[in-house]
Amino acid sequence: MTRKERKTFAETLAEVRATPARAARVPSGHHGDCWGDQEGNRYDLVTDELSADDAVQLARDGAVVVYDECGCGGSGCDLDWLSDDEARRVAEAGTPDLHPSKHGRANLEHWRSADGRDLVVAAGEVSWGDRITG
Repeated sequence: MTRKERKTFAETLAEVRATPARAARVPSGHHGDCWGDQEGNRYDLVTDELSADDAVQLARDGAVVVYDECGCGGSGCDLDWLSDDEARRVAEAGTPDLHPSKHGRANLEHWRSADGRDLVVAAGEVSWGDRITG
């Protein structure tokens, strides 16, 4: 490359600044104020009191669904990430059943990514279709 063909520092800097930054990746699971899915997408809380009917609608609309059997957010056990087909099947099976024991936990949460993807977390003693049998 001759001197005339090389980019100036200012031109290179302008190109770098014009390139959209990639969103930071988040490890899978619950991390304080956010969740990360298996691809590293970050989700922020919409509500930690999601109704069973709304969970069904979100799953029908293509939300990512994860079952957190003990409610640890993946810090102490493996999370059960449903495939897209499994999420649609549980939605078609009807509303999830929350059945906490006396000191148990059962809840549904709705989280959303910056680009509008939805995540439904079914945690604890929740049953939904034949796929989530907590």
